[in-house]
Amino acid sequence: MEQRRNPYIENFCRVLVTRKETNLDDEAREKMVESLYDFLENRFGRNLVAALPEDRRSEFVALYDKGMRDLDEETVTRLFAEQDIDHIAILKKTMQEVAELYFRNRPGDANPPWSQG
Repeated sequence: MEQRRNPYIENFCRVLVTRKETNLDDEAREKMVESLYDFLENRFGRNLVAALPEDRRSEFVALYDKGMRDLDEETVTRLFAEQDIDHIAILKKTMQEVAELYFRNRPGDANPPWSQG
């Protein structure tokens, strides 16, 4: 079963790759977009977990350490339910982090376009 991708985040990754990787063929560019999307998704998950209160974070980490099969959608929903987490702010922060890391670790200009002034 193919995982659904957020088209806005996928487009964000595509723009980053297109601005930075001008010499890639279409196939290589798509692989780079996919890789960057996966990295952003992983980083967002880590940032969400870090935003949990200590007791919920500890429970999440303990379940995660047992194995992914213990982290079904219902368990994750329960751990994040009723938490005062600003998901949008965390996503924005994550997108900035990923872009800055991406630009810093690729050849050429080390700054994302919005940070140049």
